[in-house]
Amino acid sequence: MPKKRFKTAYLELTNVCNRHCSFCKGTVRPRGFMDPDLFAKAAEECTSLVEKACLHILGEALLHPDLKTIAAHAHRVSLPLVLTTNGTLFGTENAQLLFSAPFRQLNVSLHSGVSSGELDEILAFAETVQRTNPELYLNLRLWDVCAQNPEYWKEIADRFGLSSATPLEWSKKHFAVLGPRFRIHFDQSFRWPDLKDPIRPAQGFCRGGIDQFGIFCNGDVTACCLDADGQMTFGSIRTASLRSILFSRRFEQMRNAFHRGFVTEELCRHCTYRDRFRQKD
Repeated sequence: MPKKRFKTAYLELTNVCNRHCSFCKGTVRPRGFMDPDLFAKAAEECTSLVEKACLHILGEALLHPDLKTIAAHAHRVSLPLVLTTNGTLFGTENAQLLFSAPFRQLNVSLHSGVSSGELDEILAFAETVQRTNPELYLNLRLWDVCAQNPEYWKEIADRFGLSSATPLEWSKKHFAVLGPRFRIHFDQSFRWPDLKDPIRPAQGFCRGGIDQFGIFCNGDVTACCLDADGQMTFGSIRTASLRSILFSRRFEQMRNAFHRGFVTEELCRHCTYRDRFRQKD
């Protein structure tokens, strides 16, 4: 099978969420939900370009009123789906869709500040979904909020049978294996890029546009999964084909510049996240 041009398409089903987490920037874009017909177009055009689609940029995908139809569209074109959630809606009908194809990975953001009761529900759901959909990879995400709240970390560590190592020691490990296809990931929070931030050196590299791109819930296409306010759009799949956008002169210039170690897009010039890809001396 020929290699796909991109690893991941971030397909934002909605920018609406039922939480207001401290690590989330939010957006100035109008609140909305992706139309199922628009998703069908995106999914069909993504199949020849990407290995998988992650239903996220912002928002809580399990809130989408037509998630069943959306999952059916993805299944029809054999597009594997990854769903990222805050883990508070596993008691809903939409969550039952995760028990079967086309869902291949589930990311649960524990750093959203779940309560003990919510954590119990997440773990119970994790056990059920692993029995019913053994092909699903399950990732629990815990960022540096645990270092700021030792009691929260202790509760997580006790529940998962982790050692008494400090949160900092675990963060250096990046992840811990909890079972087959079941991990907990550790990471540090980041600053969302914004045009209001200072301009940084032109030298740099990023995976955005190289391995991934995103489509907002209104159909606009971005190269960056952290482009919360849609400040770097290349066109809309409402009026053009996805391929024509991703192979446009501007998009190719951005990709080629990254490969040479430079940034060309204005939002990238203000971004600190690209420092994570800087080669260590």
